[in-house]
Amino acid sequence: MIESNRTHPIHAHSVRIGLTVCTLLSGLALLGCGTDQSDAPTTTSAVAGAADRPTFDPPKVFAERAVSKLNIPEPKRWSQECTLHDGTAICASRRGALIAVDAPTGKPMWQVSPAVSPISTSQGRDHGVLYAPIVHGDSVIAAFGGVVPATGTVPEKAAIEVVAAEVGTGRRLWDTIIDLGPASGVQKQLPISTFAQIKVVAVTDTAVVVTGRTQAGNRDATWVLDPKSHQIRWQADEFVAEYADNHVVVGDGKAGTGDKARRGRSIEDGHELWSTGLGGDSTQYLTSRTPGAAFIERYKAFELLDPVTGAARYSMTDPSADSLQKTWRCMFDQQQIVVCQNNTRILGFDLTDPAKTLWEFGSDNNRVPPTMTAAYHGVLYGLNSSGKAVALDARTGQDLPTSPVIAPTLVDRYVGIAAVDVPGTFPGGLFHETTGWVHQPTA
Repeated sequence: MIESNRTHPIHAHSVRIGLTVCTLLSGLALLGCGTDQSDAPTTTSAVAGAADRPTFDPPKVFAERAVSKLNIPEPKRWSQECTLHDGTAICASRRGALIAVDAPTGKPMWQVSPAVSPISTSQGRDHGVLYAPIVHGDSVIAAFGGVVPATGTVPEKAAIEVVAAEVGTGRRLWDTIIDLGPASGVQKQLPISTFAQIKVVAVTDTAVVVTGRTQAGNRDATWVLDPKSHQIRWQADEFVAEYADNHVVVGDGKAGTGDKARRGRSIEDGHELWSTGLGGDSTQYLTSRTPGAAFIERYKAFELLDPVTGAARYSMTDPSADSLQKTWRCMFDQQQIVVCQNNTRILGFDLTDPAKTLWEFGSDNNRVPPTMTAAYHGVLYGLNSSGKAVALDARTGQDLPTSPVIAPTLVDRYVGIAAVDVPGTFPGGLFHETTGWVHQPTA
């Protein structure tokens, strides 16, 4: 285990770094070394506080001119690798840092570096394909792939490091290193650089859930950490968790010699609570910040399932679907509305009673469904067929009277972050953006 005091502002003076190594066991993730860093000193860059800024909850109109641009090294897709929290963009950079930026000014606030070293790839050195950190209370938690350097006769180890920091200051709170075995021949054994996913799936009052999934699918695994001790409570190989709450962890995977299936496991000890066969369909999961609904099934069928029992709460067949049809995707407005879309329709649900839709929106002579980009507190944002920004009432599906000017991909009551600089421009790579333009709401 490596303990480190590596939390620092981006432009801070040098600080003293201390390293302590604990023994890492060989084999796949047999050890989680948790370190409490609550006393580690830190400094932060001075930026205007969120309390000093006007808020609109929810924002319905944004200023046309961007006030700043996200300038964070190596999120290749900032909507995937960044979290927006009270006007602060917090991102997991594959170059090796948890970075916070004050979105309205673009000024860096703090940076926390993982203790594991990046892995060398044909594209350079990085920490794998990462996903957005998760904010829980006053902390933010992210995961990085890498290697623990060799010391003495102990060889280099492949690892995933889970890092927790204080949201406001970046003070490092704790870290846990998950041992993935010897790093020699790591490209063959556990190709971190080709991970399709290194992800903190969920942070609850009872657990921190982390997954690592390779593109080949041959070394998938899930680890559940205790939020107090920061040690690994249980792990499941060949199981990729995608949803968790205080009771259950849900994902796709095998159990023993059984076939791959959707499975719900107890968050306490990992024992299986339910399973359903995949039936040839792939699965798109809802975020763990969506309470009470686990995932949707795609290709010719659509289902919302109860994560505790695995039973369908809503089910619809779509016989018109074909292999070229785009998959369903869903957005949660961070209150109680989930809105789901494929390329022909949009469905709105109230999670307190998802057995029926609140509204359905399909193409007709009068209206064409927009391409959704975000949902927040009762408002659905998107781009219409002409590439113009539109906003809908998430509870009714009706157009709001005024254009939001931009279609944000990330949004809160302080800012909206869009994939393009010029409002009305339809980006070719809407969900694979490399630059984020920050706009402040005006209404």
